[in-house]
Amino acid sequence: MYNEAKSFSEGAKSDLTNEREQMNEMDLLTLARGGSTDALEYFFDKYQSIVYWKATQYFLQGAEREDLIQEGMIGLFKAIRDFNPEREASFKSFAEICINRQLLSAVKRGSRKKK
Repeated sequence: MYNEAKSFSEGAKSDLTNEREQMNEMDLLTLARGGSTDALEYFFDKYQSIVYWKATQYFLQGAEREDLIQEGMIGLFKAIRDFNPEREASFKSFAEICINRQLLSAVKRGSRKKK
């Protein structure tokens, strides 16, 4: 029974992956804004390496590396929420800016608390 459930969930997961690959990023953004956890997961998976890389460029005294990664993911979520396709920027560029700003805000907040 467990193997059947496991193979079913793997099959369903591969179907979702195939659907995502066929959709463009703007369609996925619309779904993510509408609350689709699959679409949000797509963006979190796709941009996770950028968040990790950006988080390594900052230091927050008294915090763990995971705290900065979480701040970066919040920045990514804000990018999904606030992206305007009518502007002349790609989502990736906008997401990187939002991630950087969120990380910088966290570092500034952390340094203010220490004084």
